[in-house]
Amino acid sequence: MNIVQTPNYIDPFSVWKSLYTEMEPTISQSMQKWLESDEYASISGQMLTTSLQLEQMMRTNAEKLLQTYNVPTKNDFARMMDLIIGLEAKVDAVEERLLEIEKSTGNTSAIRDQLSGIAGQLEAISASLQNNAASSRKRGSKSEDQASE
Repeated sequence: MNIVQTPNYIDPFSVWKSLYTEMEPTISQSMQKWLESDEYASISGQMLTTSLQLEQMMRTNAEKLLQTYNVPTKNDFARMMDLIIGLEAKVDAVEERLLEIEKSTGNTSAIRDQLSGIAGQLEAISASLQNNAASSRKRGSKSEDQASE
């Protein structure tokens, strides 16, 4: 007859549960008193201030590093987007104005013809002014020659 005996083991989970059940109220009360104390509030405030200073320092250093390597930052993209939005608004305003002009005139070829005529007149005036300026220079140099004689 072979009798197998099982060893007498202690269940670690039951030990842990009984220890937790006995210690939890005491620890909970101590922690509650600590969390409500002025000392905890002061330490927590100091830790928050230090954390914010560290974050600001890291952000500043990251921006300097990105600027050193000519990599655009989040602020650069935001500025660019503002400029693009402004440009789009201006283009839309010009487009609307052109549509209004086109509707009011109805015939753009007549406007083109008038603009061509004006351009031709401006070219003629420019040429005339250049000729007048050249002849004035010639007259001025002749009178200087006569005065020097």
